[in-house]
Amino acid sequence: MKPRAPVAAVQAPAAGSLNARWVDYAWYTLLGLIGLAALWKTTRFVLGEVHPAEIGHVIVLGFLTLLRVTVLIALASLVWVPIGVAVGMRPRVASIVQPIAQFLAAFPANLLFPSWSPASCC
Repeated sequence: MKPRAPVAAVQAPAAGSLNARWVDYAWYTLLGLIGLAALWKTTRFVLGEVHPAEIGHVIVLGFLTLLRVTVLIALASLVWVPIGVAVGMRPRVASIVQPIAQFLAAFPANLLFPSWSPASCC
């Protein structure tokens, strides 16, 4: 006869477990109220200092930036993913390209950008 695995007994939740749950609910409620108060104060401050049309303009510019970044990531992926796959599939090419890529990866991207400051302007 094949032995059976013991059946787990269903236990009622411990009294401490229910108390801990209420503490959790109270904590989350307090955090929610603090978040709502911070949102209310921030909204009042911003609307007191900034015209709503400016806020809309900033939101539109933010979406334009999102669109620009998304398009550039898609274009870069279309170019560099096939190149990366081609290099990865050919060990001889990888042995040539990999040291060059590792050397160039040591330089931060903003090193390639021209620096500008108001003092250097005039």
